[in-house]
Amino acid sequence: MQLSLVGDYAVIVHTEARPTDDAWNGWLDTYRMRMTELRGVLIYSLGGGPDAEQRRRLLDLLERSEQVPPTAIVTPSRLMRVLVTALNWFLSPKAQGAIFAPTELERALDHLRVPASGREPLRAALAQTQETLERRKAPAERR
Repeated sequence: MQLSLVGDYAVIVHTEARPTDDAWNGWLDTYRMRMTELRGVLIYSLGGGPDAEQRRRLLDLLERSEQVPPTAIVTPSRLMRVLVTALNWFLSPKAQGAIFAPTELERALDHLRVPASGREPLRAALAQTQETLERRKAPAERR
């Protein structure tokens, strides 16, 4: 899991693996501190996401929060789509995430109400974050 902040948007990329507890706790701390400032959260997942305990902590945070920024989850994973749909059943409408296929990135940015002038920095951050994760993964795969 890799997090970057781009202006008043958070960009998160997940590999196929679940995030470590350290990475997840770091995200939750950042989210808690910046939640009222964030205009949206863009998540790209190759299929990985929080485990049951991590999801529980996220649900607790979302349900206690008065203001939750919109969230768009972009993923090619059918399983991830099912998990997000199931997670939404337990969330109030203010805290539900919208899910999109990778070919629907523009729709995801529309959902987050990103103005035209703010889209390129988000696309660039998404690409940079994906490259960073790929570089980290490559040496581990060579072992």
